[in-house]
Amino acid sequence: MRTFASIFVIAFAGVVLPARAVEPLVVGEGVIVEEAWARFGEAGATEIFLVVNNRSAGEAVLGVKVPGATEVQVIGAAGRAIETSIPIHSELYMEPEGVRIVATGLPPMSTVPVEVTVGSGDPVVIQAQVLTDGQAVPDHHDYQHG
Repeated sequence: MRTFASIFVIAFAGVVLPARAVEPLVVGEGVIVEEAWARFGEAGATEIFLVVNNRSAGEAVLGVKVPGATEVQVIGAAGRAIETSIPIHSELYMEPEGVRIVATGLPPMSTVPVEVTVGSGDPVVIQAQVLTDGQAVPDHHDYQHG
């Protein structure tokens, strides 16, 4: 067994895998934020990308706030503000050019606090990890759902 482990470590020694932005966090009954990333863009806009899994027996209506931002909107793929709801047993995978949160007026920081609410529930604060310049939003398809 030790040989196998050594080979595994050597084989992957040169591979850099992106760190998970956050540990999965329950934000409502059966609703889990699995990933949270952010990047600072042009004209003072910060784009925030969440991956939210709705394992509940009902639709999950999301609310988001970003403390310190002058304006926060959830933007759809067409570039317009949208209301955010996730159907039963579905996942919302925010990404550039797709659904995303746009916050304006934030100073540069290493993590961006995002308050997420489901329906009329209590807000839960997620710390979105800020991506470096040019770093792509990590691919969520290899995520191991628990």
